[in-house]
Amino acid sequence: MNDNYLPQIKINSRYKTILEVGNNISPYGKGRLIKKRSISDHETKDTKKYIEEKLNSAKWLIKGIEQRKRTIYRIADTLIEYQKDFLDKGILYIKPLTLRKLADRLEIHESTVSRAIHNKIVQTPRGLLKMKFFFSKGVDKKSGGTVSTDKIKKLIKEYINNENCLKPWSDQKLADLLSEKRDVDISRRTVAKYREILKIPSSNLRKRF
Repeated sequence: MNDNYLPQIKINSRYKTILEVGNNISPYGKGRLIKKRSISDHETKDTKKYIEEKLNSAKWLIKGIEQRKRTIYRIADTLIEYQKDFLDKGILYIKPLTLRKLADRLEIHESTVSRAIHNKIVQTPRGLLKMKFFFSKGVDKKSGGTVSTDKIKKLIKEYINNENCLKPWSDQKLADLLSEKRDVDISRRTVAKYREILKIPSSNLRKRF
C-alpha cells in the first residue's frame, strides 16, 4: 500500500508525562518540560481528565487507521488470489464475485468491504485497476455454476467484431451463440442490455450495404 504521502500520526509523549507527573509543567519546551505556576487540585483533575479523553480519542483514531489498512491488505490479497486466472490470462477468465461473497470469506461485514474498496486502485499485471473492477455479478450456466457479466460482455463484443457486416447477428443469435458455444443461459433481452452498455448499435444499424 502506497501511503508514503500521508503524515505519520503520533501521540506526543509529553502529554503522558503530564498525566504521570502533574500539570504544573508545560509540554511545549524543546526537549524538556518547563515548570508553570502552581495550579489547584481542582484544576489539575480537570486538566488530567481533558488530556485523558483526548489521548483516548487519539489512540482510537490510530487504531482505526491501522485496522482499515489491515482490512485493505486482506481484501487485496484475497482478490488477487481469487482472480488469479484473470490476472494471468485476461478478461475472459474473470470470475463472478460479489461484495457479500468476499465479506463472508473474510468474515467481515459487506459494508466494511464497500467502504474499504471505495476509490482504491491496485497495480496489477493488467495495469492499474480500481478494486471494484474485480467484482461482478454472474450469469447462470446451463450445466451449473456462473460466468461473470464482464466475460459475457467481452464475448458479445468479440462475436460482433467477427460477424459478417452484410448479415450482422441479431441479439437472439448472439444469445444462441453464447448458449451453444459457452453453455450460458442468457436471454435476448439480457444480450441487448449488455450490448447497449458496450455502446454497440443494434444489428440493423450495424448492417453494411
